[in-house]
Amino acid sequence: MIPQAQRDEGAPTGLATLAFVAVLLLIGCTDSFAADLLVTDVRGAVTRAGSTQPVALFDTLKPGARLSVPEGARVELLDSAAGSIQPVRGPATIALTAQGPRAESGTLDSVRTVDAQLRKVKITSQDVALGSLRMRSADARLLEGPDGFVMADEARIYRWKGRPNLVRLEIATQEGQVVHRARVEGGSYTLPESVKLEAGRTYVWGVSGVNPAEPPVDWTEFAVQDASEVPKASGASEWRLVAASLRAAGLKRAAERAELKATAS
Repeated sequence: MIPQAQRDEGAPTGLATLAFVAVLLLIGCTDSFAADLLVTDVRGAVTRAGSTQPVALFDTLKPGARLSVPEGARVELLDSAAGSIQPVRGPATIALTAQGPRAESGTLDSVRTVDAQLRKVKITSQDVALGSLRMRSADARLLEGPDGFVMADEARIYRWKGRPNLVRLEIATQEGQVVHRARVEGGSYTLPESVKLEAGRTYVWGVSGVNPAEPPVDWTEFAVQDASEVPKASGASEWRLVAASLRAAGLKRAAERAELKATAS
């Protein structure tokens, strides 16, 4: 042990040394705290800047990446840690920095805040695979709602389009137990008060011709949830997160329809 009198008075104490090291670590590791961004919507020929490599739906982009967004194209980037979506419309070149996306040319659109329920959504390999597929035309949809995660009052009004004549409406549990049947003329139907739907349960409904042997013209699923648990979607990225959440909950048909809403946004 060095005698007290022989210690170099100019040497830093143990606490001072630790503090100095901590500062160096923070300075040196700033980039490591920058969040990766997820591509949740892309339209047009968006590429990595300086190359022809296309940017695809659900690509993960790290700080340091640069994107080229040509005229007429657009891309949306999800920062799941911050719960925000950065839309970018071309023409623009953007760089992903430790502080977030920065426009080298062009401008960034206003950031959107993600609904609290959608911040919990985890993108799976199935979502990534589906992101590379072209969904069928939204013209195939007939039913308008209820669809996906809905509140109790929304689950009592059924709406569809394109069938002004008499139709047969049927509601069943996901296990196949019939809950209600009705013959309806027009494009909407309100469930009688005598028919009870359970919170937290998933139901299937559809419309068909009046002949019971005819298959449904269109069908979908919905799950009755508390108002605080129903996610709110306001754009393409949000609808894709809704779709991922529906798939995770086993509502695959409703998830497909949410993808169509994302494409149409």
